[in-house]
Amino acid sequence: MNKTVAIRKITVLAMMTALAVICSGQFPYGLTFRVGSVIKLSPVFVIIGIVAATYGVWEAALVAFLSDLIQSLTAGLGVSPAILLISTLTGLCFGLFLKQGRLSISGIILSVLITQLIGSLLLTTLVLHFRYGVPYFPTIWWRVVQTVIMVFVEIPILKLLLIDADIPNKLKREG
Repeated sequence: MNKTVAIRKITVLAMMTALAVICSGQFPYGLTFRVGSVIKLSPVFVIIGIVAATYGVWEAALVAFLSDLIQSLTAGLGVSPAILLISTLTGLCFGLFLKQGRLSISGIILSVLITQLIGSLLLTTLVLHFRYGVPYFPTIWWRVVQTVIMVFVEIPILKLLLIDADIPNKLKREG
């Protein structure tokens, strides 16, 4: 990889990290909606999906990790290593299933189902319970609602942006 390509890639990844931080901020300043203390509807998946499909596994994991770290620090939430690990795993999962040149609806469905069911529903609920003392059983039911909503939101949006609009190839050519 020559210097110009490397500089472009670093610039795009930095821009995508900044966009993910903005997206993860709470409404009205960011684009994340919270319903109560346990349901969070965030468009960060769009950024991570685009990075995964454009650059790959490690880049998606890095952007997911850094954006969550920066958002936690700037929002004064404190850093949760477990939450950072879940974010990183989300980037890794998206990167594994959303491979450029081989993007498919089945890859989108698998990445969304795995990240939502394991990352959001199971792991994040456990972190909320053990780290923050949120009661497990009422929380899990609300998080099931969030997971169902996010699955039905993420799959068509990722299909539209990654396959129909072909954003990864456009970003790669222009960026």
